[in-house]
Amino acid sequence: WDLPLVIDVGAGLGADARYYLRQGFRVVAVEANPSALDRALSDPGTKPYLLSGQLTVLNAAIAGPDAGNGGDAKSSFWVLAQRPEQSKAVSWIAADGGVEVSVRTTRCADLLRV
Repeated sequence: WDLPLVIDVGAGLGADARYYLRQGFRVVAVEANPSALDRALSDPGTKPYLLSGQLTVLNAAIAGPDAGNGGDAKSSFWVLAQRPEQSKAVSWIAADGGVEVSVRTTRCADLLRV
């Protein structure tokens, strides 16, 4: 790729990623919350960028630099079905209907290899 690269960590619902894609950047969007990622990918403007390879999406959490090579490491947090843009790393969110999810982790340095 000759396009400049943007790494969107915590892509959420994808607004920033879509902005940079329209500006001609290649984007690696990283989002741990699968509900937010599903919503971002359902935007009709996203599909052409996925098909062309200009957009790469990772459903993962960012691990610290001492986390080894990532691999089988997981991170857990709570999500609210009615608020896909929100997730919390605290268990009290379960009292509001939050569901615990667990996703793989990746290191920031590994994102440059995508």
